Amino acid sequence: MSSKHSFVNIRLHGGTDNRSDQLLRILFFGSLKKLQDNALKSRAAFLYTMHFFLVHHTNCEEYDEVKDELYEELETEGLYEKDENSIKAVIESIQILYRQRKIVYEKIRSTFLEQITEKFVLKNWDFNSPELYHEPSIRFGKKPFFNKHCQYVDSKMDVVVIDKKKKIIVLAECKSDLNGFFGKLERGFASKQPSYTSKNDDFRRGKNKVKYLREFNNKFFLMNMDGSTSSIMTTYLNSRKDFFRSKQKSKIIKFVFAENMANTLFPQGDLVSN
Repeated sequence: MSSKHSFVNIRLHGGTDNRSDQLLRILFFGSLKKLQDNALKSRAAFLYTMHFFLVHHTNCEEYDEVKDELYEELETEGLYEKDENSIKAVIESIQILYRQRKIVYEKIRSTFLEQITEKFVLKNWDFNSPELYHEPSIRFGKKPFFNKHCQYVDSKMDVVVIDKKKKIIVLAECKSDLNGFFGKLERGFASKQPSYTSKNDDFRRGKNKVKYLREFNNKFFLMNMDGSTSSIMTTYLNSRKDFFRSKQKSKIIKFVFAENMANTLFPQGDLVSN
C-alpha cells in the first residue's frame, strides 16, 4: 500500500452540463417539490410513490384512467387514514408530471429518484458540512482522479456528496430499475457481436459507470487515503428480493432499495426533517 494521501486534495468541479436536465429542474421545480413533500409525509406515501415510478416507466396511458385504477386499488388496502390521505395527495400531485410529453416524463422519473437519493445520502451518513454535487468531475489535486487512458475516466455519477471536515465522500448512481440496467449489461457481455459492445452507447456508458464506482473505491483504498468513501446504486425496486440479477453481488457497490431509503428517511415512522 502507498504512503498516506490527504483527503483534502480531492476536488469536485462543476456539475451537470446537460442543459435539458437543468431546464427540467427549473421548469418543474414547484411540481417536483410538491410531489416530494407529499411523498415524504409518511413511509407509506414514500413507498407508494417509489412503486408508482417503478411500474409506470412510461406514460402511455391516460392519467384519468390511471388515477381511477389507483383510487380503486387504494380502497381495498385498509390503510390508516393518515397514510391514505398522504397517498391520495401523491396521486393528485403526480398528475401534472405524468401528463407531460413522454420524453419529459421519463426524465422527470429519473430526476425524482436523484432528488430522493440526495435526501437519503445526506441523512444516512454522519456529515458535518456536506457539499452536494450532481454529475461533477472528480480530481485529485490538479489531475483527474483516474489516468486519462482509463475507459471510464469521463464517467459522471448522478449524486456526489463530500464533507471535507469529516473526510467523507459518497458516490451514488441512480437506476430506476436495476434489473433492466444489469440485464442490458449482461446481454452486452454475452454478445458475440463486437459491434454491439463497441457501438451501443447505453452498454458502454453503463459498463463504465459501474467500473467507475468500483475502481474509485479500490483506488481510494490503495492510495491509503485519510478518509472514507462509499459507492452506492439506488433504485425504485422495493427490496433485495425484487432484484433478480443474482450475479450482481458486490462488496464494494452497495445496492440501495426503496425500503432501505424508507428505513433511513423514516426511522420512527414520522415526518422527514428538512
